[in-house]
Amino acid sequence: MMRALDDLQVRDALIERIRAGVPFLGICLGLQALFESSEEAPAERGLGIYRGEVKRFRGDLRIPHMGWNQVQPSRPNTLLASTAHLYFAHSYYCPVVPSTAAVCDYMVPYTAILEEGPIRGVQFHPEKSGAIGLQIVRNFVEARC
Repeated sequence: MMRALDDLQVRDALIERIRAGVPFLGICLGLQALFESSEEAPAERGLGIYRGEVKRFRGDLRIPHMGWNQVQPSRPNTLLASTAHLYFAHSYYCPVVPSTAAVCDYMVPYTAILEEGPIRGVQFHPEKSGAIGLQIVRNFVEARC
């Protein structure tokens, strides 16, 4: 994805708009792209909005992590008010950072929802998460960032 952004010459414009306060919702890889780097493509840099590296799951559970899992808010946020089960499909995860608003645990705790100012990111797929996923997208659209 980062190579595609560079090929289209939109990386700098995207970073500029995010830093200028334009509301942003990154879903799955869109969340991961906000970080500095990823084990998935070590030679590529992320957008660098957040410090840290996206890492691959390692352990005895199935990879990729596919299916429903519990997301627990770690602080008040605009996307998710209470614990919910949401649908995931990923092999890489974002670290828990100060902007983490909800976590999920699959071998390790990781950022399931990131929220800071107008920036939102979710590791799960709201479009596959039924009514609660639709509500999460609606909450983003209706948020006064």
